[in-house]
Amino acid sequence: MPGGQSLEDVLAKRPVIKKVQGERIFFYPPAFRLHSQGPPSPEWAYALCGIRAYAPTLLEAEQEALKILRGFGHLGG
Repeated sequence: MPGGQSLEDVLAKRPVIKKVQGERIFFYPPAFRLHSQGPPSPEWAYALCGIRAYAPTLLEAEQEALKILRGFGHLGG
């Protein structure tokens, strides 16, 4: 892509919500600002089960979120 951006960075401007095992996982693209005064993040943010974290790409964010969800499943939570 021009400017070195990935396709997901160009196309994703709004949060993506994925439902897995009855839990919602929220993915926030780098261009999305959670608060109007906050600066945009250089990474994808993701949130589930009260946890918020960051990953460089959407695919990495999804992988990490699914690992966390599996971990909670093993804990019985």
